[in-house]
Amino acid sequence: MKKRKMNAIRLALAVSMVPGAMGVSAAAAMPVLAQGNDEAVSFPEVYSRDLVMPMTDDAEISKKVDALVKTMTREEKFAFMGSNGTGNEGNAGALVGCPRLGVPTIKMYDGPAGLLYTEDTTNPPQEQMLAATWSEEMARLYGEVVSRENQAIGGSMMLSAQLDIQRQPQFARTKDQLGEDSTPLSALADDLVEGMTSEGGIAVLKHYGAFAQNANPGSNTNVEVDEQTLHETYLAGFESAVRSDAAIGVMSSYNKDRSGNVFQLRKPVRNAS
Repeated sequence: MKKRKMNAIRLALAVSMVPGAMGVSAAAAMPVLAQGNDEAVSFPEVYSRDLVMPMTDDAEISKKVDALVKTMTREEKFAFMGSNGTGNEGNAGALVGCPRLGVPTIKMYDGPAGLLYTEDTTNPPQEQMLAATWSEEMARLYGEVVSRENQAIGGSMMLSAQLDIQRQPQFARTKDQLGEDSTPLSALADDLVEGMTSEGGIAVLKHYGAFAQNANPGSNTNVEVDEQTLHETYLAGFESAVRSDAAIGVMSSYNKDRSGNVFQLRKPVRNAS
């Protein structure tokens, strides 16, 4: 049990800190510290591209994460397991970081049509309109705009792309989805996410999985989907983005049945004839 808990903490730290703490690699994020004085730590307001690109050497990542885990206190470790809520810069929350070890605050900005920020940012057409282009090149360019602005405002996690399947036109989040067909969604998802991470930072795919109109906490939404439909339709876009190796973050959906399950699988109905 102790080993499983440690592995869980290592995984959380690997996702949150090493590939993209403020989009910053652990090596680049470590300033010279005055011994025992947190106030001596300072981080730039805007990180240059060389400081925000994720690390790709698995051995080096493991080495740095192991060193951080061994050095951090219990309180510092658990601080990376949850957010402090909505921030004062329009961000959707932040992880407090660990200045003592050179790990800055990790800010999360909502999307997907641009980044939600207190100052002006580029507001591109909705993802629904992006899907209408059927253009993989356009999807990547769309993502690159988000990536550059995320870097410019000091962001780390972009809470998008939204890769849900459209089901109800009147749903408020329909505009943020890439259509009702899993084929073009899959074709565009990997390019969109690769563009979003091209300048550094973490793309957080949402909402996994089988997102429904009123799937909010406490709504007791009963989402029923057979396993074949789940994989071929609802999860196809997520699979495409994850296989590209560009996505390392996933936001869960809130859907659940009345028994408290995330979603309910049922066997496909076979035609008796």
